[in-house]
Amino acid sequence: MNLINNRIVTFTIILALIISYSCQKPKTFPNTPQITYKDFVKYQYTSGTLTGKDSAGVLKFNFTDGNGDIGLNPWDTVNQYTGTYYSDFFAIQYEKSGNAWVADTYKFNERIPFITPEGSSNALQGEIDISWSLYNPFKQIDTVKWEFWICDRALNLSNHQSTPQIIVKSF
Repeated sequence: MNLINNRIVTFTIILALIISYSCQKPKTFPNTPQITYKDFVKYQYTSGTLTGKDSAGVLKFNFTDGNGDIGLNPWDTVNQYTGTYYSDFFAIQYEKSGNAWVADTYKFNERIPFITPEGSSNALQGEIDISWSLYNPFKQIDTVKWEFWICDRALNLSNHQSTPQIIVKSF
């Protein structure tokens, strides 16, 4: 009798989980991408004359996109994916000079790899990590921040986000 009761309870729990999972509505987001800053991680040289100096950084941010058109294929290099929109990640570096932030003339533009939505909804939600070198032998900067944004394949621009100020050990 106890075995039958356990099977009935187990069956009821499984059935309840299946029903509740199947009744969940797919997530929906605006078709224009939205981003939020998450973190900036620095890496340092571990050998040679630059030991202890910052070598690279990884910007981590979360994103949502309602119609799931984030990222570019390597062959996306014609029509609208030329010039400015050859890249779909954009960042401007600001350097601290006294109490003011000054925009650097160098722009950090990258290509986010093509992301395919999973499931019945095209909506995308996730984290993107972008890395770049922090070492610049031509400039002595010690405090920076970045303003960044993305665009989707329909060229909808996301909101802009900024990192907090970051101390760079480069000299």
